[in-house]
Amino acid sequence: MFSLQEITQKFINFQGLSCDNTLSKLNLDFAIFQSIYDLPFEHWNLIVGEEKLLLSIPYLAAVESMPSQNMTYHYCIAYQHTLPVAVFFFQEFDFKLADMEANVETDKLADAKPLFDKVKSSVLSGFKNVQLRLLIAGNSYITGDYGFHLGQNFPMENFGLVMENIIQKITNTKRDGKYIQGVLIKDFSKEHTGFIKSLEQKKYFPFQVDPTMILQIPDGITTMEKYIELFSSKYRVRVRSCEKKFIGVSSRLLDMEEMKSSHSIIQQLYKNVEENAGFNLLKVPENYFLELKKNLGDAFQFRAYFLNEKMVGFSTSLLWQNMLESNFVGLDYEFNQTHGLYQNMLYDYLKQAMEANIKTIHFGRTALEIKSTIGAIPEHMTLLVKSPNSVFNRLIPRIFSNLKQSEWVQRKPFKGGEEESNT
Repeated sequence: MFSLQEITQKFINFQGLSCDNTLSKLNLDFAIFQSIYDLPFEHWNLIVGEEKLLLSIPYLAAVESMPSQNMTYHYCIAYQHTLPVAVFFFQEFDFKLADMEANVETDKLADAKPLFDKVKSSVLSGFKNVQLRLLIAGNSYITGDYGFHLGQNFPMENFGLVMENIIQKITNTKRDGKYIQGVLIKDFSKEHTGFIKSLEQKKYFPFQVDPTMILQIPDGITTMEKYIELFSSKYRVRVRSCEKKFIGVSSRLLDMEEMKSSHSIIQQLYKNVEENAGFNLLKVPENYFLELKKNLGDAFQFRAYFLNEKMVGFSTSLLWQNMLESNFVGLDYEFNQTHGLYQNMLYDYLKQAMEANIKTIHFGRTALEIKSTIGAIPEHMTLLVKSPNSVFNRLIPRIFSNLKQSEWVQRKPFKGGEEESNT
């Protein structure tokens, strides 16, 4: 029987790993793969284990099977002394420059505005169609730190060094005759301050967008009734009113065959929400939900809502360990106000978590205010950006310091809560 170290050394000798002299002195190496099926699964799983569903082989295989926007993927395993110590996940795709402009407060660019306008004017009427090649360390489909996972033996002080070496290796390679013009690393919570600083030392610019919303269910709360008892009278009345609107609407989980037979209505309901959402880095492929169901089984749940036997909405979620990740929803807006569809979907996420004995719900970056009405609170996450292109890199600090953010009021439904405005 070979030991893991012997197997890994044979793999390294065959693969021909790439790293600079600094990494070599630290006995660090890394290997990059373009397909999930080229990975040595035992190495990847040794690091990820069951800790992160959204970096698991089944989830990544589902995502890879449905590429969009000319997307490709990069998977990296870092080694120290020939043993796997970390994994990294990247998405590479084409991004419309005009989509960025729509989300920048250009009147605040000050002395950088002439340069921004010069970039625009240089492509004249073709500006709306100009695409930049973007590399993201992380997952564009979901909020969170799903671009890496570090093993216990990873030298944390060298995070920025390893990440930068991997990114340089990827960005030095052309695909379809195009070089990568921008690199985005997402999403770092406040616990990752050391990682952020190490990347800033590599000239990455940190910025924030809308926060992600997270809800923690208190210990001992196992039913919606007990949870709502924690609300002030104003918000208890709101819940009861919304539940009354919901009378006549039924819901149930769909299996894969039912999802297939309802494919066209599911796509329309999702399109309604997508068009209403404004800016999205990436559009969700048509077979996204089916592929997740096929690969993840009960870890991915698709709940459909019906009124008079007509599907008027759906919600999706990912369940792993002690966390529920709310994913995408679809709505018929004609019935949203009259029947409180979306608000009741949020209640159902709570019920679902309680039934699974899950304490944490990640709600993502959309509909911030309404999510706060059920007790979700904002968590600001840091993203970092850099461009290999010197012209674009000069614009980065001004552009990403002036990204538009949502204006909303943070509702505090629990007894004694004081509400505050967020901009």
